Amino acid sequence: MTHATESGIWIGYRKKGLTKLFNSTHFDVNIIGNTFYLLSIELETKDRGKGHGKSLYKILEDIAKQTGCSKIEMTASGWTKSGVPRAEYMMSLGYEVIGYTAKKEFK
Repeated sequence: MTHATESGIWIGYRKKGLTKLFNSTHFDVNIIGNTFYLLSIELETKDRGKGHGKSLYKILEDIAKQTGCSKIEMTASGWTKSGVPRAEYMMSLGYEVIGYTAKKEFK
């Protein structure tokens, strides 16, 4: 689903047939100016630990680039569902983490 407003664009995805917010494959992003804000991202439990999360991040980075964004940002607080600090996980994907913000700039 996509929704455009004067201030930006919202894009959301939820796996067909899943209505619950947690333990469902989904993501939500906002595009404001040249920044792609990743608001939420999650995989169903059965899909974790198989590299699908890293693939999903890569797909979202590609979408960010294709929409003309020069950077992607998200909150890096808390823990991943597998118990890794989210900031550590984001750094493993090439993000710079400052405080609670993880960001990656595109060249």
